[in-house]
Amino acid sequence: MAYSDNRHSNIGLIALIGVFSIVVGFILAGLLPERRLSTAVKKEAPQTVTSQDQTQAPLQETRQADIEDRTPQITDISIPEFNNSTGTYSIVVRASVPSRDPLKYMIKDRQSVLYENSNGAFSGITPSSDGGRYFVEVINAAHPEISSGLRTASGFDVKIEAAPKTTKVSAVELSGKFNTGSYSSGFSGAWEREHLAQRCRFVFSGIKDDEPRPGDIGAICGRIQMGTWSSVEVTNVSYDSENRITSISMIVNYPEE
Repeated sequence: MAYSDNRHSNIGLIALIGVFSIVVGFILAGLLPERRLSTAVKKEAPQTVTSQDQTQAPLQETRQADIEDRTPQITDISIPEFNNSTGTYSIVVRASVPSRDPLKYMIKDRQSVLYENSNGAFSGITPSSDGGRYFVEVINAAHPEISSGLRTASGFDVKIEAAPKTTKVSAVELSGKFNTGSYSSGFSGAWEREHLAQRCRFVFSGIKDDEPRPGDIGAICGRIQMGTWSSVEVTNVSYDSENRITSISMIVNYPEE
């Protein structure tokens, strides 16, 4: 009898374990699909786009367009004109800007602004020691951070003053100097350096065919001083751009026999 009771107890325990296992299985079976679904939804969920992201790109495009509209463009730089009386230059810089904002024109060297105005017409610009060049820049006066960029302007050269021209010596004056009878009376080394070109040519008329032609002023004066010639008459004088004598034409007179 005791054996029978134990047997029935074992059977009941086994049955209870089986029922418990089935219940747990159903519970797990119901939870797992839900977890998989939750994971899948989480992975496939689209990213959220904020209103800031949506407006940032158009805003950047608007700012870029606004900058371009306000950026000055240099359209012309005139050739510098030199004023001899003041020793300075003048130029005109032309520029435009789509926004029609006021502009400021500047002329610079490599370090700083030297001249500036609001119309681009400059005068009194001193020669540049930097190879005769300056730099031009135009900025938006309403937005000084917006610039045309630098443009090079050349032609502001340092002027070297030309040596003053010598006074022309006329044919009559030369005749008188030659006919004084001596070189020292009418000429000197300093006079020749001032009035004669480096190569001065002498042309003679009436000179004897067998007589050597003198090649300088001293030799001509020597012929007159020695009595070989009685006098000369200068008929033509040629000059270079500095009024120095390049050629002298003369008629040779001999003493009466």
